[in-house]
Amino acid sequence: MELSSSSSDAGGVSVTSVLAMLMRHIRTAQVESTLQRLSIPHDSYELEYNILLSAAPTNSSSSPSTTTTLLLDAAYAAGLSRARVVDTATAYQVCYQRKYPTNNNNDDNDDDAEKKNKKNKVVMVVDMGKTQTTVVVLGPNKKTNEKEDDNEEATTGNNTMTVRSSIRSKTLGAGSVDLRLYQHFMENEIAAALLKKKNTASSLSNKSQHRLLEGCKKLKHLLSQLPEGQVTVENIMDVDLKLSLSAKVLQELCQPEAEELKRLLGRALSEADLVNNAEDEEELIVSSIEITGGGCRIPWVKETILEAVAAKTTTDSAAAAGAVLSYSLDDTSAALGAAVWGEEQQDNDNDEAAVLEETETRQALRSFEEKLTEFDQNFQDKADLMNRIEAH
Repeated sequence: MELSSSSSDAGGVSVTSVLAMLMRHIRTAQVESTLQRLSIPHDSYELEYNILLSAAPTNSSSSPSTTTTLLLDAAYAAGLSRARVVDTATAYQVCYQRKYPTNNNNDDNDDDAEKKNKKNKVVMVVDMGKTQTTVVVLGPNKKTNEKEDDNEEATTGNNTMTVRSSIRSKTLGAGSVDLRLYQHFMENEIAAALLKKKNTASSLSNKSQHRLLEGCKKLKHLLSQLPEGQVTVENIMDVDLKLSLSAKVLQELCQPEAEELKRLLGRALSEADLVNNAEDEEELIVSSIEITGGGCRIPWVKETILEAVAAKTTTDSAAAAGAVLSYSLDDTSAALGAAVWGEEQQDNDNDEAAVLEETETRQALRSFEEKLTEFDQNFQDKADLMNRIEAH
């Protein structure tokens, strides 16, 4: 969806206005209502919101400046006076850095090899949701890979992990597996049943197709834990249809998705530039692979990730290179990283950067949002009045 700050001539609502509606709902129905339950007056201090982008700005459909501007415009229209924008890659980096700090983790008992491994630690984060997949490569600041003079500036600050690359696929996700299963059963079990009834494929109702897709989703969940699975989908052409499949067949069906995931991971590693330019000129090796999102529970996804990392190293396998799958991050890690990032910005004397300045566009958006809010309130008041009348 292309972001636009203006409404259509036909009276349509812009993307920015829709985002403003969502942000206002979060502010009033969640944040302020929570403060009210805790007896904390929300107007006693200014609330600051750290808006998290679902993808790194470098991979967004519009330029980073445009995306950021539209998000901040929506925040202003929602009645917020302070807001910041942070991309997902940075949020993951901050969260991981907070959980596993690299500046002070060198033990005095560590030998030179262990200290070097900690200093050159590289972590890959793979987040596969239902409709998209994000890959982030975290590693030491590239300054640490360059020859440094023996001066006071070569401090532990260079050991901080940074985002070396970030890439996203808008089409690859766990939902792709559901569609593969759906297509497989439509071409086999459903086609055979329709042929037996001498019907055409178009005779399968929309509700039946939806139930079939939900059955495919349940079967995917089973095959993520078991080598074989079977589910029953009720009322498909007046019969209960049993769907059975093995994890091996599912892996064969999802071969195109596996190849796309390999290309995505390979590109992320290439852009990360893991070649060490230090004196030993050794290649930086991915030591940990953090997987999160429901799609990463699928066995062939895990295997593909390890194979892709192994293909980008000089060793025989990812296991030999020391790469292991880890589950230290979860669905809340990005939100936690955004919150911590906002606190760090305040500590770094960037507090004024969060203040939203009033512009003509933002004022127009806020006026439009206030009119919609007033309309919603009037509609709610009428509904409440009707309920009281009907109660008598």
